[in-house]
Amino acid sequence: MLTKDTTRQVLDIAILAGQIMLENGAETYRVEETIEIICKSRGLTDVHGFTIPTGIFLSCRFEDKDFSYVRRLRSSIIDLHIISMVNDFSRTYVNSDIPYEEAIEQLQQIRKAPHFPPLLQYCAGGIAGGFFSVIYGGNAIEAMLSFITSFYGDVHRPPDFKRKPKPSS
Repeated sequence: MLTKDTTRQVLDIAILAGQIMLENGAETYRVEETIEIICKSRGLTDVHGFTIPTGIFLSCRFEDKDFSYVRRLRSSIIDLHIISMVNDFSRTYVNSDIPYEEAIEQLQQIRKAPHFPPLLQYCAGGIAGGFFSVIYGGNAIEAMLSFITSFYGDVHRPPDFKRKPKPSS
């Protein structure tokens, strides 16, 4: 049975899941879909989510009262592993009766999950550069030079383009 407090809790869980996904590069339609699925799984109706790359807007109605949430996002990265973890969480949440505190704790653990180490990221960037050279008709020497250049460029990219630390909240 939904109450005003449980409605707020469901919306808190949905907006946090959506925020984590958006911060990690998920498509806006996927964030909206996840938010609506989480809300509807707990019996909320008239759920409306709207997502843009820098924010999430969510509203629903419960017992003639409107609930609205707006969450502004300032930075994002691409981490498909985190998005996958939130998708797994939402599937589990929808198919079980996870308490509010446990759901928030699981989402916070997902948010704090480690990213790939920088050396691995640099190597992946170098390999990608090397393969692009081959794709565009380069030989082995050009591929090696592209690897070195891409690796070096990734290591020495400007701070504005480096991975930003995860927000604390």
